[in-house]
Amino acid sequence: MENASLKSIVIESGTTTPATQETDFSKFKTLDNLKDALDKAIEEEEYEIAAKLRDKISHLEKEN
Repeated sequence: MENASLKSIVIESGTTTPATQETDFSKFKTLDNLKDALDKAIEEEEYEIAAKLRDKISHLEKEN
């Protein structure tokens, strides 16, 4: 189980926010923001967060 207090994700403004096990991606207003966050998570080797972002992106792309 991931230690949520140690994980963070980067949002467009450049600030960070704590990630929880049930990560709330509602702060990302666009698909592009999610993709930017995914790139940043991969760059920072935050693979669990990256996987959640990838899944959210896939889900949103299928809806469109």
